[in-house]
Amino acid sequence: MNRRYSRRTVLAGGASAVLAGLAGCLSQDDDGQGDTVDTYPGDSGSAPSDLDSAQVPFRDWLVNPELAPGVGDNEDRVYRFEYVPGDFLTEIAQGRASVLDIDPAVVEGQLLQIPAVIYFGEFDQSALETAIESADGYTLTGDHESYRTARNTEAGTRFALGEEAVLIGRELELWIDTRIGANARLEETTSVFTQLFDQVPTDLNISGQFGPPPTFEADLDSINAWISASAKPTADGSVAQTWIYAFDGQPSEDTTQSIQQELSSGPLVDSITETATDGQFLTVNGELVSPDLDS
Repeated sequence: MNRRYSRRTVLAGGASAVLAGLAGCLSQDDDGQGDTVDTYPGDSGSAPSDLDSAQVPFRDWLVNPELAPGVGDNEDRVYRFEYVPGDFLTEIAQGRASVLDIDPAVVEGQLLQIPAVIYFGEFDQSALETAIESADGYTLTGDHESYRTARNTEAGTRFALGEEAVLIGRELELWIDTRIGANARLEETTSVFTQLFDQVPTDLNISGQFGPPPTFEADLDSINAWISASAKPTADGSVAQTWIYAFDGQPSEDTTQSIQQELSSGPLVDSITETATDGQFLTVNGELVSPDLDS
């Protein structure tokens, strides 16, 4: 194939086509005006009590699906997320975060989960407060736990400013309470995600969702949950991609072939290189289309 896409398109869109919709929703202020976001039926069980936050900072922020805004009471909304490591991010000087004037060098990663975006790192909380106070149309509103809260008075976008994370969007208390353990986390209620996370390195662009990808045309309701992980482009421009699907039982050969066909037909997938089944899990490895590294 001779297709080429920008590096940002491959890293943001290639991880999962469905996450393009997620990023689009998060790229709007609460009044629906477009804005730029910088570049995301399980089983009941228990997750490890001490998640390695140093390596996987996003995992202990992922909210309980029953509490996820718009998911529990809306059958048309699915639970999904995308985590982007800091070295994947080129800048955060655009969009809603621009008012905070954050140095990209201190950002360790970003979690996208409607209706919030969370930046991880080591932040100067006082400097963030000063940036808000100095900007027209923004105001500090109070505190929640160790975070200072603020809002854009025109668009309604809310901010939570902390030393380990900066949150932007709506209903931000939900993520903070999840992080401190006041709410059950995703892996404490849906242990299949722990099994999925344990099968991929934690320094990749990782996205995940309950149920089958909505972009699939085949009837694959037997997919309980899945994650995808993509690496940074190599020197030759290729991008390795891994998809892992969790089923109730071992997937059939027909199901495996259907998933291979669905992935192969995607506009950002260059080739499928390997598939493997291990009990209830199907792993597919492939290559994304060559990105334009100058974009």
